[in-house]
Amino acid sequence: MANNEDLLRRYAEGQRFLFMGEQCLNLTKKALDPIIRGYGLNHSQYVILMILNYAELTGEKVISTELAYILGREKHTITPLVESLVKAGYIQRNGDPGDRRLIVLTLTGTGRDLIREVQPLTFATLADIPFGDEDMKKAFFAFLETFRRIFAQKSGQDPELYSGTYNRLLVNGEAKLLHGFPGVVPEAR
Repeated sequence: MANNEDLLRRYAEGQRFLFMGEQCLNLTKKALDPIIRGYGLNHSQYVILMILNYAELTGEKVISTELAYILGREKHTITPLVESLVKAGYIQRNGDPGDRRLIVLTLTGTGRDLIREVQPLTFATLADIPFGDEDMKKAFFAFLETFRRIFAQKSGQDPELYSGTYNRLLVNGEAKLLHGFPGVVPEAR
């Protein structure tokens, strides 16, 4: 009986986390939406542009499959988003000279200018995420990494495809991001 009670308790906690995580993500999107929509973008398009911006800052290459890994989505859902950004002139597809099978996605000058204009407007919203002190922040991200690993495995995916791409393109780009926008980081409130 105790085993069933423990299973039910953990299930209820998992559901609470799932619902709260979904709610927090959607509320973040709602907070950013007025800014992003003002530039004719939806949230997914903006995130793709940001990923390509990070990749540019770190000198990394990005292909559509990697966008799918970072966003935790199926590749076929990424294709229409990429198409819309290519059509709008914000990104371009380039062949990879080292591997002709790969199509690398990069920002165009127009896409780069757009990100440089929109991103500072989102700083205050994202900077208000309450991570706590350094130890709390490390624990929070360690929890999310464990969660991602477990559910990648449960869905039959290699967790390294998700964490490796994420770390290579985003985590490694954070320091460079901070230096990529001299003079546009808003004053602390």
